[in-house]
Amino acid sequence: MLCPACRQSLTSDALFCLRCGAPVRGVDDAGPPRQSYIGQQFADGRYDLVRELGGGGMGTVLEALDRRLNRKVALKILHPELVAHASARRRMAQEAQALARIEHPNVVRVFDVFDEGPLLVMVMELVSGGDLRRHIGPNGLAEARAVALMGGVLAGLQAIHDAGLIHRDLKPGNVLLAADGTPKVTDLGVARDSTARERTQLGATLGTLEYISPEQVQGFSVDVRSDLYAAGIVLFELLTGRKPYDAGSDFEITAAHVQQAPRLDLLNGRCGAGTVAVVQIALAKERHQRFGSAQAMATALRSGAARAPMPAAPPTVSPPPPPVPVAPVVAFSRPAAAADPWKAPGSDPPPVLHGISANPRQWSISFSGRLPRGAYFGSSVALAFGVIAAVVIAAMIAAVAKSDDLAVVFLLILALPAGLFGLSLSVRRAHDCDWTGWFAILTLIPYLGFVFSLMLLFNPGTSGSNRYGPDPLTGA
Repeated sequence: MLCPACRQSLTSDALFCLRCGAPVRGVDDAGPPRQSYIGQQFADGRYDLVRELGGGGMGTVLEALDRRLNRKVALKILHPELVAHASARRRMAQEAQALARIEHPNVVRVFDVFDEGPLLVMVMELVSGGDLRRHIGPNGLAEARAVALMGGVLAGLQAIHDAGLIHRDLKPGNVLLAADGTPKVTDLGVARDSTARERTQLGATLGTLEYISPEQVQGFSVDVRSDLYAAGIVLFELLTGRKPYDAGSDFEITAAHVQQAPRLDLLNGRCGAGTVAVVQIALAKERHQRFGSAQAMATALRSGAARAPMPAAPPTVSPPPPPVPVAPVVAFSRPAAAADPWKAPGSDPPPVLHGISANPRQWSISFSGRLPRGAYFGSSVALAFGVIAAVVIAAMIAAVAKSDDLAVVFLLILALPAGLFGLSLSVRRAHDCDWTGWFAILTLIPYLGFVFSLMLLFNPGTSGSNRYGPDPLTGA
């Protein structure tokens, strides 16, 4: 369960969020009913509230009639007990601002946000088909239907990414279906501007536990590929009727996101090998092995769905053999054009988004468009430590020429900690295989001077004698 105000993960019996203090009440809570707004008028009589459509821990959604424009709209009203919490109001205002930046048939539109007395109200497009959760049966959907729905979701996700946003909480409950079956992505309350500086809060995990990416679990920065991991989980759920990681405690679920391979054998007989390959790539633990954009994933999905379905696994006698992934092995290092599972034949190559190539291996980096938000900070830190390393090396060599004791002090106090920190920085930045990672690795080159300095300091011999020739600096 998540806090409705700050999205902190909570225990199922929590009454208040220990992080922000907000009261915790979900749709399944057995407390007194919430206030009914049906029959009321908002905004000086402009909106007549007709019926309740649903609600959750954050707010209540109602159908309303806009008398001024004579159209039906949806009003999302922040729960009264959350009005006093600045974090909840900020999240709802953030959602309105994020949705207002996007005009796409697969993204819910927002028209206005206003205060009604102490309440905060958001006016949105009315989507009457309910959310995607209600349409997923216990055994999932047919492959054609699942692929069609996911194609719309990915189109909306691409529009969100093109607006410079990262959703961070994609799940079936945040996908609404119009009367004609068109999926529309909504709930951008925890969306993040990909060009803004991220402020990480220790211990805070944004998103829904069953759909968060491994990098979110580990506290790393997120990018568009984190949304594509969630899209892979949604696709898996559409095809099977279950989530790949949903059993056990919260700790076991988060550990599974990082360590456990998805049960791709559950897709046997349900979809084609190409669709299985798309799921496998989207759920890769390392983000550089996933698709580079939602459009690339949609193209691969359309191509993969055209293949023949995989045969169902024969019944086994207990004890059953361990599950073996049935998807074809995908070579990421040098994919051939004729056997590329994520590109439709004859289609244009997927575009580069935010400086990230659509090639899943991410070895070639494009410098067009905006770079990932953490790139600027990472490169600045790497450059700073490169300069510091050069200064330290110069000081060490100078110290060696004058005094062995002073050189040892420089080595222990400055050189060794700086080298270890530079190594950890390089490993962290190289994790995504982006250009800042390689730049950080280059900063390790000055640390090779440490080895040279140690060689100068090493003066073997006994009783003051030197058995290996004169010292290279002093000549003794």
